[in-house]
Amino acid sequence: MKIISKIKNLLKSKKDEISFLKNIPKINFTEILTNPKNILVILSSNMMNFLNSLDALALLLHKHQNVTLLVHKKEHLFFLERCLKNLKFDFYLFDEEELPEEILNNKFDTIIILSQKVDDNISRYLHKNDLSVKAALDDFAQPELINYKTRTEKSQCLKEKYFSQICGILGEDFDSKQFQMDFNISDSKLKSSQKILNYLDVSKAGEWIFLDISTGLNSTIFSDRQLAEIIRFVREKISGTLFLIDWNQERYDKLKLKGVIPKPFFVSEQDISLLTAHLANAKILISPNTELYHIAQLLKTRTAGALLPDEKKYFFESDKDLEFEVENFKSLQIDEFIEQVTEFLKE
Repeated sequence: MKIISKIKNLLKSKKDEISFLKNIPKINFTEILTNPKNILVILSSNMMNFLNSLDALALLLHKHQNVTLLVHKKEHLFFLERCLKNLKFDFYLFDEEELPEEILNNKFDTIIILSQKVDDNISRYLHKNDLSVKAALDDFAQPELINYKTRTEKSQCLKEKYFSQICGILGEDFDSKQFQMDFNISDSKLKSSQKILNYLDVSKAGEWIFLDISTGLNSTIFSDRQLAEIIRFVREKISGTLFLIDWNQERYDKLKLKGVIPKPFFVSEQDISLLTAHLANAKILISPNTELYHIAQLLKTRTAGALLPDEKKYFFESDKDLEFEVENFKSLQIDEFIEQVTEFLKE
């Protein structure tokens, strides 16, 4: 009798569950995506992912004016204001503690995630929005949060994937070249940067090579030994003045204390507008796969990147970029790397 009772209870719970599901209003995906009333775009907190999503965002904003952006960092807002300055959008900064009231109190029928994952606060928010179309890439790390996936080719880089995602949502194919960013730096900032670099330019060559000492994706970073070798080879083979660059001065101070770097001047700017001007004035940036590397590519500055095999997915192919693939970053052959950089600068 107990078994029969358990079966009856199980059937009843299943019936109740089916009844509950039937009462949930169905989402008309086609109607919402064709004519969205209110769109929320959740941008990535990661600078590299964020920069890779800008072309896709430009396409979306060209097609829709009812778009609100959830922005994680003020530095990101700096790029949005300059790259998308002729396009209309609302935005709110997310302070990592809680979502802005304006987001919580608004109803978005379409929520587009231009990120590979989201934090717990945003996860909870997405769970509560049962009637929204919640769209992300097919390799989004938290598929349980979304109800609409955009299929993309595995061979596509991240920038192309985000662009394909927006094309899929809009239901039409577009040429990505139409929406690639033009990042314009004011003449006054460029001149301020030139004045600083000219003052520090001991060779008076007027050409500035930047060596990135910050940490990149997968914790790749030029070691003390590698930096010493790069500095030596660059001085021997490439004309111009070499500067080390990072977001802050902490590592540079340690290198100086160890006596690893006897000469190169260091450039660090908390003023991101001046930092971008420095990168725009550079002859080339030599770097692992770092945030500064991606910013330099956005500025169309020449870059020479030492990349692990799976890191190439972040980039479009460009004649401004040299990608030097290495299986193990610690065993990077500096002489071969700089030889390729030298040849690249002759092109």
